[in-house]
Amino acid sequence: MDATPEALEQKITWVREAARERFADLELGILVAQVLTTEDREQAAQFIATTLAAVLNASPALILQAPYLLLGTVDQICLARSIRSAKISWLAGSAMASRISVSSSRAWRRWPPW
Repeated sequence: MDATPEALEQKITWVREAARERFADLELGILVAQVLTTEDREQAAQFIATTLAAVLNASPALILQAPYLLLGTVDQICLARSIRSAKISWLAGSAMASRISVSSSRAWRRWPPW
């Protein structure tokens, strides 16, 4: 699956290697495709994993680690976003002065949807 933290790290490595000395001038961004607020993130991850199982064979653990998805309470989401941004910044290198932008393509939603 291409939506893993390891796949994202590999992509950053490819960009760093291709850009060489120009890497510090780049601004890296990541699109968070889905943000779901819920009091039970494990149940939401299980639902998503079950829904995607036929196509991607995704486990709840993989869903919870996916860099393009944020789920949980607002506090859990804020913490996950901070950790992910810090990790991406670290992977990009301390010499990189650019911002790491994280944006969402969807509005905040409540889970479950009923």
